[in-house]
Amino acid sequence: MALKHPRSFTLAAVLLLLGVTTASGGPLFDAWLERFQVGAVTNTAPLKLEDGYPAGLLAPVRPDTAWVRGALRCLDAGTATPAGTDLARRWLAARSNKPDEALQAARRAVQVFADTTASLVALRAVDGAAVLDGELGARRFFAALKAGDLAAARTEADALAARQAPGLEPREPFTWGLRARRVARMGGGPAAESSVVWSEALPLPSYDAANAWLLWVAYCRDRGQPPLAVASTSDAWRAWLNGVGRGGGISSRDLMASGWPEPWRAAVGAAVLPTGDLDDHFRRYASPPADADLQGMWITGYRLSRRGSAAGYEEIAALPGLRATWRLDFWRRAAELRLLAGQDAQARRDLDRALELARAGEGTTATRRRLRQWVEQAMVLHIAQGDLATARATREAGRAAFSGQDLATFNDETRQWESRLSGGAATPDTTDGAASAAWLVATGRAPAARPAGPAERAAFAAAADRPLWDLWARWGLALADTGTGERGSTYLRRLQAVKDASDPSAAALAAVAPLLDEPRLLGQALDADIARLTGGGTAPRPSLIPALVQKAGRDYVQIHALLGFALAAGDLRGTLGAASLLPQRGLTAAERRLFLYPLPGPGPVRDALLKAGNDPALLLAVARNESLFEAGVRSWAGALGWMQIMPFHYERRGALPGARNWTNAPVSIAAGDRLLADGTRRYHGDPYRMLAAYNAGPEATDRWDRQLGGRAARDIYLAWIGYPETRHYVEKVLTDRAIYQGIIAGPAPATGPVHD
Repeated sequence: MALKHPRSFTLAAVLLLLGVTTASGGPLFDAWLERFQVGAVTNTAPLKLEDGYPAGLLAPVRPDTAWVRGALRCLDAGTATPAGTDLARRWLAARSNKPDEALQAARRAVQVFADTTASLVALRAVDGAAVLDGELGARRFFAALKAGDLAAARTEADALAARQAPGLEPREPFTWGLRARRVARMGGGPAAESSVVWSEALPLPSYDAANAWLLWVAYCRDRGQPPLAVASTSDAWRAWLNGVGRGGGISSRDLMASGWPEPWRAAVGAAVLPTGDLDDHFRRYASPPADADLQGMWITGYRLSRRGSAAGYEEIAALPGLRATWRLDFWRRAAELRLLAGQDAQARRDLDRALELARAGEGTTATRRRLRQWVEQAMVLHIAQGDLATARATREAGRAAFSGQDLATFNDETRQWESRLSGGAATPDTTDGAASAAWLVATGRAPAARPAGPAERAAFAAAADRPLWDLWARWGLALADTGTGERGSTYLRRLQAVKDASDPSAAALAAVAPLLDEPRLLGQALDADIARLTGGGTAPRPSLIPALVQKAGRDYVQIHALLGFALAAGDLRGTLGAASLLPQRGLTAAERRLFLYPLPGPGPVRDALLKAGNDPALLLAVARNESLFEAGVRSWAGALGWMQIMPFHYERRGALPGARNWTNAPVSIAAGDRLLADGTRRYHGDPYRMLAAYNAGPEATDRWDRQLGGRAARDIYLAWIGYPETRHYVEKVLTDRAIYQGIIAGPAPATGPVHD
């Protein structure tokens, strides 16, 4: 259900998280794209095709009428709108010498976009298109298609397939690439057929790649051509096949007909053949390929064929030609299964073999990390069983095998067990509030989960109303006053005006506007206005700020300006993304934390949190780790939205137009709140098991309990969680909940001079 995060929120993690995949969102409902991105297109058996392409691919898109009405109202200079729905107007006033003309141009663009009878000529003539960007291109495509102008439709589809823009996800160019190919087959220009998978599919993340793979195989079956071809032995194609799964219906006959060299057939077959065909496959290809990447694919299938057998894993670990990193991993896996079966002597023998490889410096960062975690888990299982002598011996075996950073990390990760092993007191070595919260979580002392009461809701609303403009301006003054030249000096003067302004939000927009030459920001401002106006009844487009922050590199003045825009727009993801990459200069750690743990201003997100049954601090902590507050984010596993809910929890998997779409944050918050409440009841308020179930499902959560012999202490349970990403998720969410609770309960930030 969740995106996976490491224990610490490092700079590298921030950069990774800035790139989480998002849905298109916005004022256009593309029924085929929506169904594709929630996995519904390929879940229908048999798959319906039209000339080899999926049925419904050319179904017309529909403007979101609620978005259109809201946009026209917000862009009408002569119409009063509720407070807080004039961000787009204020942004235009800050950006343009002629804001009224810019406002009129944007309004005309929306009017033409909304006119379902508009001709291709009218759609091409519209200006102010940056408000809608690709949406107008989609309208032009379907207008041309309706008019029978296939050449024009092909041109538009090609342009959309090649389009690049901040926040644009690979599934959109993929969709438009398919449409261009389909129109070409209908007579819209030279055919763009291929003997290997469509080139637009190669950048797709794994969840979409699996769906695209099914479409490709169906296309090939319809065409009578082999789905695997000689020309496809490229690194990009290999990497893509490694992530598509086993749902394509590929057979051993397809593999033999591919013309590939044997190492490729051995590896790809292991990755894509149905599970029932793997035993025959490995009788034919009994030795692993020598190439590291191909061997990784082969190993994945070989492991699956042994179906969790300790003897099977020991057999794999002893195979000649196997790379040391895989050998280490399989000895470790075999040790796990032996220990769970009560075969302690065999478990220790297998673990010692894995540790011997680690002592020799073998293994990748990932396999060595997993080995460290298993040594801790084995130690913890012995603690749970009351066998402290074996627990100590296991810990010492790890210490003897690891060295350098591995040893330092292992000692740090197992420090909380000192009190159990030696009878001493385990205390954190820090007074920092966030680190102390993490220590309490690691030692099993996080408070129970419980419903929010009036006091928690009132405190949350009051904290969310505290303005951050003074802190933001102070931060910018410190950043700009560090050798940034005339540009920095000019920014300093504008920031000083923010500190003295009666309306700091408007002054901040005026300060940052000259630095932010990105016309699409008007669209984000308009989306924020419409969301406020409709109470969250429209699907917002993805935040532009993360991509713009990445583009800014180490230009801290630029990033600070983007942070100001995000604050004004109520963009929590943009706020977190920008603040994460700014040095602390000018603020204390506690003050900077207010930007790293943002609270929603007045609007639909805050309203949804106040209506929820759970503590807003918990919901915010979950969202921060699941989606980084991006309403349209999708995980590699297909989880959706603000709270990362799996599609099957939604009507029609969430592929609905308007207010019920999964990309609406209030819809996601309500669904996540229900699931968290269910977990709280199921596990009697235990926040560790409740969050483990939210991330990994109750079946896995209960299995880990059974392996421990019943309801073990919470710190034991946390360490025993069998999926490392789930353990880290539980730790991180509970720590973030504590930080949010401290921010909500704390006083308003003090104002004062800049300081380091």
